[in-house]
Amino acid sequence: MSNIGDIIKKVGPEDVFSTYNFERLSADAIAMLKDKSNAPDFGGPSRFVYRTRGGYTSNPWEDRRTTHFYEAGSILDERTLKIDNPTISLDKHSVSGVSVNDAARFTVYIANESEKPEATGGVSAYQLFAADDTNPNGAKLSVNGQPLTTGGMSVNVVPGKTTELQLEVRPGNGFDYEGLTIGVMSPSDALHAKATTKFDVHQQLRPPPAQLRPY
Repeated sequence: MSNIGDIIKKVGPEDVFSTYNFERLSADAIAMLKDKSNAPDFGGPSRFVYRTRGGYTSNPWEDRRTTHFYEAGSILDERTLKIDNPTISLDKHSVSGVSVNDAARFTVYIANESEKPEATGGVSAYQLFAADDTNPNGAKLSVNGQPLTTGGMSVNVVPGKTTELQLEVRPGNGFDYEGLTIGVMSPSDALHAKATTKFDVHQQLRPPPAQLRPY
């Protein structure tokens, strides 16, 4: 019978997440334990490397995991606290009657509602972006004077404080834009740390007539 040191040496760095290797390691270890202590067989080797019982994470954040079949709904891993939890909102969600020679203006509010703010290091670097698939007529978006595209722009956010930005929308190939979408995300964890908001802009078809005032 092998000792536990010899068993562990079978797993190389390239095999750390190999299902086969862990099955082999677990099978050998269980066999050795049964030989030494008559340990009962609990149904074969385990494939778990570790289980999450709490804490806080980012890049990526880890949600709770539960079983799907055996004792369905049983908790495998507890969710961790979100270090990055970006939010985005607007002062209004629709602007109408804007001249084609002018811009529709919005105030954008961005924050990090972190569940563990002290783990951010005092500031979070996020990416503010526009969703091109919601803008087929090419409305021109800019934030603080800089064009806003799918590629986005960097925004630094202090946890617990709201960052305000000025959004301007000018006409492209049309006059009515519904469901325009902008968002904010962690560039390294867009799957779990992302938020979006929608808004509408309705431009006037032609500039309003000039108002003449008698002297």
